[in-house]
Amino acid sequence: MKQQHYISFNIPREKTDYVRQQLETLGCGQWWEPPSQWGKLGLSSFQNTFDSEDARLTAVKELAKREHLSPFERVDCIYTDEELLAFPLLRLSCNRSRANGDYPGRGTEYDFSTGCPQCGRGAQQASPLMVTKEGLSGRALMTHTLAGEILLGEALVKAWKAAGVMGVELRQIVHYRTKVPISYWQVIPAFEMPEMTRESKFLKGEPKPGAGCPACRRGACTRSILEPWEYAYSGNLVKAEDLPDVVRTWECFGTSRIKGIPPDNETQLIAQPDILVKPKVFDLFRRLMLRQACFEPVRIVD
Repeated sequence: MKQQHYISFNIPREKTDYVRQQLETLGCGQWWEPPSQWGKLGLSSFQNTFDSEDARLTAVKELAKREHLSPFERVDCIYTDEELLAFPLLRLSCNRSRANGDYPGRGTEYDFSTGCPQCGRGAQQASPLMVTKEGLSGRALMTHTLAGEILLGEALVKAWKAAGVMGVELRQIVHYRTKVPISYWQVIPAFEMPEMTRESKFLKGEPKPGAGCPACRRGACTRSILEPWEYAYSGNLVKAEDLPDVVRTWECFGTSRIKGIPPDNETQLIAQPDILVKPKVFDLFRRLMLRQACFEPVRIVD
């Protein structure tokens, strides 16, 4: 595993020449960008990704700090396929642009008696997912929705079934107006994991006051964009060998609004759990060379 650091900052007009010269001296001038969308303000910018061992990383950060440029830094962990295959579970996500307009307010039905009465988190979906067609391309093997549901194309669904992927329902989605099926299938795991431990990076520390729903706490956790997400479960509660191939987290991420709760009384928006898969599923994606799929390790700790 190696770490990569994404660094970006804007440069005001009065400092452009000096900072650009310094960047060129450091061998980073090619990543300086002239004013574009911020042209009216006279701002140029810098952005690049460095390996953690790259000496230029420290030099660029020191330059930005010295010139008061307020740099943004994000740290990503890069794993090899062999390293990912060694983890008991992996978080599955999609890097494709989200499909548009496919929130539950389009007509998707939920059994709210199974979820939190205040925010709706955890409510079981009782109908096909109702979506618009904006953002859905029949050529993509995988995509996801604005709310976070993961959708698989027909060819990938056939591959999952041929591989005998267990513990998941693949439910075909439907156009919200015509009710005509669309050639994508929603991934709906049957098994729900217990709560994560505080070993999970994004769960460290107590939730901020007022964060999430005070009734169910499912939404009291947030994920930082500044550091890698690391999910962890207690080995006393979770045995990897007893799990199906696909599971869902107890925690739900994103916004939930159900009818009767302001400010949008007519919208049903349900925060979604994350989907976790066993290495078997990752290996299937790897053999298919599917670029839309992203995987991050999940740990089981003592």
